[in-house]
Amino acid sequence: MGILSDLLTGPIGEVGYGAMAESYERANKKADDQAALFRGLGVDLRAERMANEKNLNEKLSNFRSIELDFINNAGKYNTDWAKLPDEDLKLLFAPMAEYLKGDTFVGKPEDVQKKVTEALFQSGGIKVDSPYTSVEEFTNQTKASISKPLELYSGLAWNTWENQVGNLAYKTPEYNMDAMSAEGLRITAMNFPMFYPSAGGIETPAMTIAKLSILSSNAKADATIDGVFDPWKFAEIKREKFDQVKDSINITNAAELFGISENDFMKLIDSGSPSLSRLAQVTTQLATMDINDPNRQALINESARLLNAHIEFLDNMKAGLVDKYVTKDSAQTKELPKIAMTIMNANFSGEGEAYKLHKQHVAVLENPKSHIGISMPKNFQSSIIEGNDGRNSEQFTFVAVAKDPSDQAISKSKEWLVVSNTGIVFKLPSINTITSLDNADGDITQIRAPSKVSATIDDFNMPNEALKVHAVKAIKYAMEGKLQLTFVRRSGNYFIEDNNYVNALEKAGVFGKNNTTGHNIKYFGTEPVEGYGTGIVLDTEIGIDTGI
Repeated sequence: MGILSDLLTGPIGEVGYGAMAESYERANKKADDQAALFRGLGVDLRAERMANEKNLNEKLSNFRSIELDFINNAGKYNTDWAKLPDEDLKLLFAPMAEYLKGDTFVGKPEDVQKKVTEALFQSGGIKVDSPYTSVEEFTNQTKASISKPLELYSGLAWNTWENQVGNLAYKTPEYNMDAMSAEGLRITAMNFPMFYPSAGGIETPAMTIAKLSILSSNAKADATIDGVFDPWKFAEIKREKFDQVKDSINITNAAELFGISENDFMKLIDSGSPSLSRLAQVTTQLATMDINDPNRQALINESARLLNAHIEFLDNMKAGLVDKYVTKDSAQTKELPKIAMTIMNANFSGEGEAYKLHKQHVAVLENPKSHIGISMPKNFQSSIIEGNDGRNSEQFTFVAVAKDPSDQAISKSKEWLVVSNTGIVFKLPSINTITSLDNADGDITQIRAPSKVSATIDDFNMPNEALKVHAVKAIKYAMEGKLQLTFVRRSGNYFIEDNNYVNALEKAGVFGKNNTTGHNIKYFGTEPVEGYGTGIVLDTEIGIDTGI
């Protein structure tokens, strides 16, 4: 104690005491600063919690508001939902909770409606059996995450909190996908005005285009099963959906807005094209745009360009000008069934006519013994017919069509055409042509060159076994290089000779690759045949006028 007392009262002790007092004062100030910072952190965390709670409440309020509107107008979204009880309708709407995770439901009600619509449009809608986070799961997990920073804060001391700041930040929770959608929900041609209330329910030309574009987009999605697109199903769905909305649209006004005919406008329904995807986006934006918006005319111009590109595509298909669409590097080649469907609709444009032929192709594939057509398997008779090793399978059916009155053939009866599932069409050679080849055992040197006269309904009054056998022989002789076929397409009311389509498919390798050479398989019957009649001995000894 004496030594300590001396130190505290001596000259040196006075200096030490002063230093210690200064250190103590600094320590007190630091403690005060830390305490103030600690209190300030608490204030900030409470403010952050209040902001997050406000954001959550705004999302939930907007969600419930749109849910209520959906329940009250369910029949306008889907006629099948009109009489469903509220609880069932809530289940239909429930998957929309998946969009609570972002900022879709944040903002003024009219802005939220636009964002909900955009989210559905961009995603393609909610699909059946899609997992989602329920509104209850979202609410509980979000509330827990909002509360956690303050809960951690309350367990800290003012002098230990600094090392814990990183744990006090709000963290977006990991939500469980605890529910599964019972039914799909998406924008359709029918419910378009419900998702775009800003359009005022007025059927403008732009809205008509948008509806039909969305109709096509949805039909394409429905016609794609396990990643495989069925263009015929696509066409069937489009026509069915169009029949549901046709009374609510004004085709004439829409066609006039874009400077096209009503007939051309209807091609939006009849077939697809590479332009339709972008057209759906542009016209949807146009349909919901203020009429005084400075960008409106630019969108009208782009829509018109896309419409005309769509029409040009279909017209080119009809005219057989397919080279730029059907090449080995073209994305369209990968969708040959779509091209084939477009071609068949152009050639057989009567109501349901092309679809009927498609159904016959399917029936023949399922039952190769059917008399309504021919099912040619892969590598057809490759052990006998040179060049068929690697040939793709193909189905054929028969159709009788009116002859061109200018045709010089003796018979004016309807002639038989053979229609391939690839869209290729050729005339069925006459009975005389095939009989001559049969009698000569296929030796073309012993027969005269056949005419282009085709078989008619006078020869075969309906698809039957005799017609099928006749067609099989024609295909076989063509594959052997002994018979050139006449390939045709529709022009006006009749069919005219045209090889463009078959040549384009051949160049693109659509018919297969030869397993030995790797070269594209050539289609049968496209090349001129040389050698007819070269083995015929002319009898001049009995005075027959040979014309030579």
